[in-house]
Amino acid sequence: MAAPARRRPAVVVEAWAAALAGQLKAALEQVLGVTMLTPRDPESSTGVVTAGLAGWAGRELIDTLRRRWRVTGRSAYGDRAARFSLACFIAEAVVETRSEAMRKLARSPRPAPAPGAS
Repeated sequence: MAAPARRRPAVVVEAWAAALAGQLKAALEQVLGVTMLTPRDPESSTGVVTAGLAGWAGRELIDTLRRRWRVTGRSAYGDRAARFSLACFIAEAVVETRSEAMRKLARSPRPAPAPGAS
């Protein structure tokens, strides 16, 4: 599916965001240790996907994703998860980067906290 062109009707933008969110949810559901906090049903969801990764605080997860893969998001659910926005200007490649980054973090040992970090 190609990214929607500029100034497309809202229904196209909504469909694009829903498609991207569906792709990310499907990919993350396959990652061992991921807890999906966003409803799977597209009728109960938006272009936002929220997921936690076992052993990771949300802020720490977002900071690591940003530093290593340039993935942006926000901490959510009391710092237990990461929230990713999938807007009309996001390309499908961004979804793959996000899901692959989460796969890699889930498979690798977590780095030790920096001295003095709480």
